[in-house]
Amino acid sequence: TGSLQIHSTDVFVPGQGGRDIRVQRSYNSNNINPANPAAGETQSHVGLGWNIHFGRVLRLGSNPLCGLNSADGRDDPVLELPDGSRQKLYFTQSVPNLLGTRMWRADCMPGGSGSMRVFTPEGVRYDMTLLATGLAGAPTIRAWYATRITDANGNWISINYTPTATIPRIAFLTTNDGRRVDFTYNAITGLVEH
Repeated sequence: TGSLQIHSTDVFVPGQGGRDIRVQRSYNSNNINPANPAAGETQSHVGLGWNIHFGRVLRLGSNPLCGLNSADGRDDPVLELPDGSRQKLYFTQSVPNLLGTRMWRADCMPGGSGSMRVFTPEGVRYDMTLLATGLAGAPTIRAWYATRITDANGNWISINYTPTATIPRIAFLTTNDGRRVDFTYNAITGLVEH
């Protein structure tokens, strides 16, 4: 794509059974709109072109996350991992189930909540339950952020947010074995300090 990408691990806290806490930032020059740098995915709490999250599912337009895709698939959901890598999620014959290009699987959560559970090939589950509807730009991009990550052994990380108008701020992380990472934000710049 010709984009510049940079990935940085800012915090690493080892945990039991390999359920480590890894706080990653990812930069992608394609996230910056040169005509309007303050718009679209450029908005971030870690700087221009940078993102920090623990996984999210993106979808163009106003379709619900688990709603059917368009005929050409342009608005299919896209899974973005903490390292900035992305893969499209395709609806299968047994809708509402989806499959990713790298064998990740996604299921719509029961009860019509509009949320999704995403599974790695190794069985790690990401609960994508926090909806951010304020991402600016055209076309509209909505994002569902991970609020809990659970491995196959039941070890989990819970991600807690402070809601904002556009991109949710991570407030703190907790784990089943008592570890915790707090995030604070500079009062002047609004950027994360953890």
